[in-house]
Amino acid sequence: KGPEEAGVYWPGHTFTGWNTAPDGSGIFYRPGDVITLTHNLTLYAQWEITPPVTANVIYDPNGGTGGLIDGGIPVGNSYPIRSGADVNVSRPGYIFTGWNTRPDGTGTVYPPGSVTNIYQDLTLYAQWTIAPPETVDVIYNPNGGIGGLTDHGIPVNSEYTLRSPADINMSWPGYTFIGWNTKPDGTGIFYQPGDVAWITQDQVFYAIWLRYANNNPALGRPASE
Repeated sequence: KGPEEAGVYWPGHTFTGWNTAPDGSGIFYRPGDVITLTHNLTLYAQWEITPPVTANVIYDPNGGTGGLIDGGIPVGNSYPIRSGADVNVSRPGYIFTGWNTRPDGTGTVYPPGSVTNIYQDLTLYAQWTIAPPETVDVIYNPNGGIGGLTDHGIPVNSEYTLRSPADINMSWPGYTFIGWNTKPDGTGIFYQPGDVAWITQDQVFYAIWLRYANNNPALGRPASE
């Protein structure tokens, strides 16, 4: 008899036949075989594990954080590859560039959004490239004078050499430039042209001026007063 007729089943396993020994070491019979009974005969069902009908796609962050296991994908079905944002992978200082079947990128490339057929578990490793340094602006504010400049593209956390007013065509008739300051009233950090500042964010340097009266510098005052 077949397993259905005998009422035997085992979830996740496939019936392969009958045997006179539980471990399959005896005489093997298939459903439909004809045997002559001379005594009581016990037949033991023989089983094989059924191959999975679903598979997993594993998104490995490969040095970053995040990732996902997409489980229960029917074997043989088409499957759209997820993006890095979909599976929340990230890595500080790096840009996500796609997926590969090998961590070092020497395997098969799977671009996000591409479609592939899944026949077994598939592990995809995030691929990364070093991000260009984040940049900020250094702004020279004339603070009452004329001229000025914005220096774009200054790398974050880098040294920066301050310019002179002549470099950026800044002036104020009747006033003498005496330096740069991080506050317009001169109460912040003071710098001279040629000094080096450590830049961590957009930075404004305000020109500080001294006004002359009758060519007497003793009568001068900061432009902010």
